[in-house]
Amino acid sequence: MILDQIQLPSQQQSVNISAKLIASIKMLQYSSQELEAAIAQELQENPALEVEEIIQCQRCGMTLRAGLCPSCEQDEKAASDGRDEVAGWDEYRDLRGATATSDDDGYDPLDFVRSGGTLHEYLLRQLGASVCDDDYPIVEYLIGSLDSHGYVTATVAEVAETLRVAPERVEA
Repeated sequence: MILDQIQLPSQQQSVNISAKLIASIKMLQYSSQELEAAIAQELQENPALEVEEIIQCQRCGMTLRAGLCPSCEQDEKAASDGRDEVAGWDEYRDLRGATATSDDDGYDPLDFVRSGGTLHEYLLRQLGASVCDDDYPIVEYLIGSLDSHGYVTATVAEVAETLRVAPERVEA
């Protein structure tokens, strides 16, 4: 009996799962609460990890620069509905004499310069991105009626009567 060993090429498919793939599949199945808990646990276990929180615009999802959304701000300028009383990022940069930079640069030291604006201006800028244009006068009136402790002094009925809108819109 003669036995010969012959090597013949053949194709076979096999699935190779790495440890990283298993970990990523496991993380993708987490709910948001479980994911936050897992991140907090990893941060406690590994002191080399740092969390960098990126604040996003609630309207379009873009990354905010100095508390302002570059995308929504351009849309607001195009609409020009009287909201341009508060200076935006581009106007502020032009006032400071800075050169125009692209949004991809990442680090801009002017992002950390305090504008010195009032609370009224700050709230109008922040809420302008998340409130529809029809409700903006209501928001503007309510911000204007804040007391020194940050409480609204006007009642819903007063605001509705003054602005001639439904009380439900004021409450919303």
